[in-house]
Amino acid sequence: MGTQDMPVADLTNHVEFMGLRLISQPGTFRPKKQTEYLVTTALDMMRKNSLSHKCLNIIDMCTGIGNIAIVMALHLPKARIYGTDISEKAIDIACKNAGLYQLEQRISFITGDLFIPLEKINLKGKIDAIICNPPYIPTDKIKYLDASIIEHEPLNALDGGAFGLSYFMRVISDSMVFLKPSGILAFEVGGGQGLSVARLIGKKERYSEAKICPCPGSTEEIVSCSLLDFGKGIS
Repeated sequence: MGTQDMPVADLTNHVEFMGLRLISQPGTFRPKKQTEYLVTTALDMMRKNSLSHKCLNIIDMCTGIGNIAIVMALHLPKARIYGTDISEKAIDIACKNAGLYQLEQRISFITGDLFIPLEKINLKGKIDAIICNPPYIPTDKIKYLDASIIEHEPLNALDGGAFGLSYFMRVISDSMVFLKPSGILAFEVGGGQGLSVARLIGKKERYSEAKICPCPGSTEEIVSCSLLDFGKGIS
């Protein structure tokens, strides 16, 4: 593939996300436009729960180059954010991006598989929100993606297993240990996956009923719920 066919982000080593200019290099997952709606959905949920001006602990699961974590930190000035990703290269770039906005003291980027790198930090039962844009492309569908994605983004940032749901199952299960009562869980999911992810959430009795919202201008969807507070009873 010639340079004329390369994604603009790979030619400039920068990408735009919600008005921010961030470092992005070949071999890392590039933030997509629809993911901005995941961020705005999570922020709206926090505002409705009167959380936006409180001291918060937030996890950005599968953080990539840190775009979600950085936007959340800028919108929630009292938030402490933890971003994890299995890619060392992505985490290195995420740290540089946090530095661009002087957020090094408020965001911790950690290399590792989902919640595993957080096990040694005392966060269980202390998290106000978990935001996750995981790999969700079914394995047999990856070959149909645009060449600009297949040839320039890491496979492990795309491949969600046979049905595209492997990461959702793990995050839904493990989030219950980390979230506070009434804590928020929000996902970006692939087109047509919303109902399947909502059913996975529904199988866990500790979550509220999942809400599914389409991403404007794309086939992707946002699925969100919260951890039920049994101490308050269920209405």
